[in-house]
Amino acid sequence: MVTRQFVWLVIAMSMVSGCRLVDKVAQPTARVVGVRLVDRTPDGIRLEIDVIVENPNLVALPLVRCDYAVTLDGMDRYTFVDELHRTLPGGVEQGGSRVGRQVVSLPVAIPYSGTDQLRGIRYRVQGVLYYQPPGELLKLLDELHTDLPSVTLQGTGQID
Repeated sequence: MVTRQFVWLVIAMSMVSGCRLVDKVAQPTARVVGVRLVDRTPDGIRLEIDVIVENPNLVALPLVRCDYAVTLDGMDRYTFVDELHRTLPGGVEQGGSRVGRQVVSLPVAIPYSGTDQLRGIRYRVQGVLYYQPPGELLKLLDELHTDLPSVTLQGTGQID
């Protein structure tokens, strides 16, 4: 209750002072562009999911976390959480287009003792990418553990 009162006090103070705590921000996009086999041991496999994340805003957006699941043909569904600790650059206006872009590689480790060829096996990836929008109020809300804005990602294909 005290926390809620504090947040409303901060909002009221920002309105009175004219401080701009919340910037209008367009949602970034994320799309899976591939899954690569990185390593194979007698006990398992290590994959990387390549995701292109695009930011249509001029301001950079910190990427906080990605919750994602991977399903391979004939295998179970595996879920992962990756703390990203990186910043998606803001776009630079060039000929009317402004998009900041970054490839994010998400790690996957799956127990696997088979001898089958893995390249070419079909995959399905689904996930949610959380980002930190700009603005002092939104940083405060993040520290108070409120939900961050997010964008979904998904893709299907064959392992490279």
